[in-house]
Amino acid sequence: MRSIQLPDLQRLRTALAQSDALDAARFAARLQPDLGRALLARTGGLLDTAEALSVLGEPLRAPLSAELQAALEEIPAPPGEPGRREVWVRGVAALLLSPLAPSAEALPLPPENAEPLPLLATLSLPDAATRWTLGIDGALSRAGHTGQTRVTLAVGSWGAWLSARQLLSERYGAAVGGLESPIAVIMLEDAVNLLAAAWSWNISELADLLGGPLLLDGVEGLLPSHQSLVFDLTADVAEVFGVSVLLMGPAGVNAPGWSPLSPPGVTKERVAGEQTSTDGFGQDHASAHGSGAAPAVPEFPAVTSRSLNELAQTVSSGTEHTLVVLPSRGSAARLAALLPGSALWSSSLCPVHLGDLFLELKRKREAGARLVVVATSLPPAQLGPFDTVWHMDAPLPYLAEAWSFCAGSFRRLLFSDVALPSGWLPSMTLTHELLEHATPDQALNAYLRYSQDAPLPPGPSLHRLRDAQDYASLASALRLRPATSRPALVPYDAQARALAEAAEYSGHLPTSALRYAAWMTTTEAAVAIRQGHARSIGWALLWEAEYDLTYGLAGKMINETIHANSS
Repeated sequence: MRSIQLPDLQRLRTALAQSDALDAARFAARLQPDLGRALLARTGGLLDTAEALSVLGEPLRAPLSAELQAALEEIPAPPGEPGRREVWVRGVAALLLSPLAPSAEALPLPPENAEPLPLLATLSLPDAATRWTLGIDGALSRAGHTGQTRVTLAVGSWGAWLSARQLLSERYGAAVGGLESPIAVIMLEDAVNLLAAAWSWNISELADLLGGPLLLDGVEGLLPSHQSLVFDLTADVAEVFGVSVLLMGPAGVNAPGWSPLSPPGVTKERVAGEQTSTDGFGQDHASAHGSGAAPAVPEFPAVTSRSLNELAQTVSSGTEHTLVVLPSRGSAARLAALLPGSALWSSSLCPVHLGDLFLELKRKREAGARLVVVATSLPPAQLGPFDTVWHMDAPLPYLAEAWSFCAGSFRRLLFSDVALPSGWLPSMTLTHELLEHATPDQALNAYLRYSQDAPLPPGPSLHRLRDAQDYASLASALRLRPATSRPALVPYDAQARALAEAAEYSGHLPTSALRYAAWMTTTEAAVAIRQGHARSIGWALLWEAEYDLTYGLAGKMINETIHANSS
């Protein structure tokens, strides 16, 4: 099947500019029902099937121009397979809605020895920097062979986002940036949301993902139900739109039917050796810390109990670089308040703020100052290693990832004044059983196997929603960030304030604006609105109170606590 491309739709894009969106969709549905559904996105979004059929079944309000009728009639028919037909509708809608503004930067040339990515591939390497570099090299080569103009790398955390942007910017300069850039580095959750986009305010951004190879790093961290759907979605996107997809991770990425890569200079024996020597526990310690700087095999001592105040006293009395990882923004803010001079690394700070904090901490470390970082997610790898890592007891993959930041002592804790996330409890039971009866490397491998084979949780079947072409329901069900969180666009700098003005005018927050968003619980958001600190704009907030340039949205509470403790 020949993939559909923008030139196939160019005449239709021109003709639609002067037409009534709803009448065009109703007329198109008489020719091709799925084309009519794609055109419905111009009226607000892709609908679930029952609602779409009802809307499209209404009579036309006015005749269409001959030019538009001719343009509609020449659109190629969608694929017959249900999955490919489902992505055809969404992708055609995206290409028709997208402004497709050309980038000011050209896509860089790949290294001469880079092999083009196959259409569907996986890459498992412990060291993240090596994965990203090899993946981007292959993607650039693929794009050069196919005439595509974009490459997108999606990573699983803001720390990885900052690391990848810095790494790739050093190599490719101004070509690296957000979705508007030739080499885009975005969050994995944003990529997944765009792959299932249903509304006109975000579906147009899907066109950027369709502009060239798509690299997804960290897919093994998704829920099994989400992971399976993402594999199927991306495989169909690849076939329908000719977009190469590479799934990457530190351990084995299990995607049946995809091609495992053994890149030039990285033999299968070397990959296997790296995975054995690091046991799948994050990055290669030799490259991250220097030879001998960390134990070759992770050690997870028995869990000990403390209060936040007791931990603060222990950390305060030390002199070594220290990282403390806690499960929530609230607990991290409470500990940061007990450790004046520590850095808070959490979603209370917007990602651009975190990027500036990373540079500041890196300069402090290079100047010989001690670092104490209190985090809810791991900072960029370039900030490590840390001599001591304190981690609240957690499911094994969290411990494994944090261990890669440790060059000395790793401590597991339970707190008398911090609750474990309720969703962790089944995984914690499994973690404790495995660590009791196996070495850490054996335990992690067993944990990953169990997670892949575990029954799917109850709830609406994502595959069933997709098969039914219930676009709105699928987009809602596939959201990776819990519905208990809301983003708040903060006035961090002039660009953030300009984005806030644009969002207020348009009534929605584009994906690109999330780099200036801190996150709040729905309860916190309701309080902020009631106190006049923020205003609602759809699912997001516009923050109108002071934004603390040290602690972000947690600044008021932390500063008040520090002041009270010093009085």
